[in-house]
Amino acid sequence: MVVQYYVDPSSGRKFRSKKKVLYYQETGAPQPKRKKGTETPVEKVDWLSSSNASADSWTPFLGDDQVQVPESTTQDWSATFTSLTACQTD
Repeated sequence: MVVQYYVDPSSGRKFRSKKKVLYYQETGAPQPKRKKGTETPVEKVDWLSSSNASADSWTPFLGDDQVQVPESTTQDWSATFTSLTACQTD
């Protein structure tokens, strides 16, 4: 059995998933551990348009504190939305 993982050269932290590596690279902190079934759903997501008029992009912010969603999550949401809307037009 081969176990593959990423080791951050500066901190020595080991990661076993791409999702956790991307989160660490974007935030500088490891993802907090959660027990299964204890996730709290987000009550509010605000989508703000880009200030660049030529770009058709939106940035999601979570909750009343307006915490910006990590880029990897934004890309996942975008891919899901694109896939769902493509299915509706077929």
